[in-house]
Amino acid sequence: MKLLLLILTMVFLNQAGAFGQQLTDFTQEKTKGPDRRQEPIPEYIEQTYKSLILLEYNEALNRLNKEVPENELAYYQAWCHFINGQIFDAFEAVNSYLKHPQSNKYYGQILLGRIQFARLNKYQSFEAFDKAIFVEPTKPYAYLEKSKIYALSGNLDEGLSFTNKNIKQFPDEGNFYIYRALLYSDSNNPKKAIGDFNAYLNSTSKKDSADLLLVYFGLGKSYLIAKDYNNALVQTNTGLNLFPDYSPGYGLRGEIYFRLKDYDSSLRDFIKMDERMKSSYYYKFIASIYEIKGNNEAACSFYSELCRVFQDGEACSKTRKLKCKTID
Repeated sequence: MKLLLLILTMVFLNQAGAFGQQLTDFTQEKTKGPDRRQEPIPEYIEQTYKSLILLEYNEALNRLNKEVPENELAYYQAWCHFINGQIFDAFEAVNSYLKHPQSNKYYGQILLGRIQFARLNKYQSFEAFDKAIFVEPTKPYAYLEKSKIYALSGNLDEGLSFTNKNIKQFPDEGNFYIYRALLYSDSNNPKKAIGDFNAYLNSTSKKDSADLLLVYFGLGKSYLIAKDYNNALVQTNTGLNLFPDYSPGYGLRGEIYFRLKDYDSSLRDFIKMDERMKSSYYYKFIASIYEIKGNNEAACSFYSELCRVFQDGEACSKTRKLKCKTID
């Protein structure tokens, strides 16, 4: 199973963290004093960010509508809509902002690129990031966003070429190592993926929660692919200690325990997974565990489901071998 399938839910859905970082930079750029020193971030931005972290979208929007200057309002509204999953409203708001003569085209195009990718418009997303790069070729954010999309969409050759150039240009930006690690992992090169995940951990980049989630579960999966199950378990345990509510992490650890032949621990972790996260991939492990433990009735339940719903030929053979009852 691709590493990206494990972590896709977190990579691009962690918009609040990106909101905090990019709005900090955006707002500080607007509030530099005559001596070019950074001024404090306005309180309404701090409060809006706190509201978004708490998922209080309406409160955040109401605060923005009252306190943000009119020429910047659409930019902040677009972020709020985006974090709330209102992608069309976010798209409309950011386009409205970009039409304003005083808009910050760099940050506006980056936000548009993120929204376009959420709308499944990958090439329009690249186009927006390229426009941002044209405006500010020495700033890393647009390059980072483009590298992220290469990693998410599995453009291995183009993604590696682009990200390698970025690492040379921005050697202190640790997130490039994360995205290259994802590309390496997706191309079945766990050794290089492990090296890049560790390069991020050893970098001076600020470590936010979404990045650490990617790294520790990415390390766990990469060590699993490399069949280094003990290190896989260590890294995945670290991830679950930090993110105990991250359901796919239990699926990953369940698979590691399975490879270590600790079937009781494996089954416990698979059962802990959110039902919405479970798939035929995990059902096969659960069925196998029950079969190994001699619980053929439970094994039949999962093999029959795999055969009937997913048309899995191996599972269908298992139902015949175990003489499972036919489920209409």
